[in-house]
Amino acid sequence: MSRIYVTGDTHGDFDWLSKWCEENRTTKDDKLIILGDAGILFYGAKKKKEIKTKETISDCPITLWCVRGNHEARPQSRQGIKHIKIGEGQRDIMFYEPSYPNIYYAQDGAVMTLENGKRFLFIGGAYSADKDYRLAMRWTWFEDEELDDHEMTDIQNKIAGQFFDCVFTHTCPLSWRPFDKFIPGLDESKISQRMENFLEDVSNSISFSHWFFGHYHCDRLGITLDEKNAKVHMLYKKVIDITNA
Repeated sequence: MSRIYVTGDTHGDFDWLSKWCEENRTTKDDKLIILGDAGILFYGAKKKKEIKTKETISDCPITLWCVRGNHEARPQSRQGIKHIKIGEGQRDIMFYEPSYPNIYYAQDGAVMTLENGKRFLFIGGAYSADKDYRLAMRWTWFEDEELDDHEMTDIQNKIAGQFFDCVFTHTCPLSWRPFDKFIPGLDESKISQRMENFLEDVSNSISFSHWFFGHYHCDRLGITLDEKNAKVHMLYKKVIDITNA
């Protein structure tokens, strides 16, 4: 039986992956879900850093499923990216590059039903709190980092009223934000909360057993939502096995 793991933002650091795979005796049938900001589609397809990152992952006996974060390009914007159909009625997709067949990028709003009947929901995107600094420093910033209104409406119309065993997002619903992890001194009134508001609506329109998100660079597991009989997990460095979640 293949296994499924999940972890938080990696930001292009996969030096640990080979040893971790060896310790856990993984194969390419096993999956590692990264909750956004994987740092794979960041530097540019022809940049040495991006190529090295992809090659490092390709050498490991594991298959990645990546949620889209704010600090990375949308896979469909890259030349050479292919896709496979997944989900009920195969109306959703996973993106991949043929040269790196063990790295997949989930379409925002994708719904996947596993062989055991479990249903997964993937929603990427977030606002970069350091946007102004990145622009001032002429660092990389992706203008389409958040979902637009049309995308939000399409996703909400598709999933409302449904049950999911696991929900995987980059940021979190508005009411779950970890205020102690906000950047000190940053004027929060200038920070877009569109994605958090949207995910708040999503959390109220669906039912679920587990919700996993990253973005805040902190590990907090098993936060109970009594009213939903569900649990929320914020991940960063930890890698957890959710095969039986």
